[in-house]
Amino acid sequence: MSKLVVITITVVAGFLLSYFVNWLAGLAVGFVVIWFSQVHWREGWWMGFLSYFIIWGSYAYLLNAQNDNILSIQMGDLFGGLSIFSLIFATAVMGGVAGLLTGCMAASLHFKTDMLNS
Repeated sequence: MSKLVVITITVVAGFLLSYFVNWLAGLAVGFVVIWFSQVHWREGWWMGFLSYFIIWGSYAYLLNAQNDNILSIQMGDLFGGLSIFSLIFATAVMGGVAGLLTGCMAASLHFKTDMLNS
């Protein structure tokens, strides 16, 4: 599978499951998609990071837009006057790190099972 296809499938399915179920279900989708894509762990970590950076950033933006920036302004004041963009970016980076770990683990697990089967 192409890397762009893997990222697109992960973003769409992960966003929908995160929206309707919870955020752990979205990570499980990323794990399965990256595991089935048979990529090396060096590719799996950045594909996971990029996918979940997009998912969590867009989800944070969506939730922020739904409540007219009220909570983001209050949280920004709590953390020393951070802007709304900074809070959304920090949320996206945290999601990216979770995706990085998930993608690296999925690709490494697939690589290990290939080594055991050969």
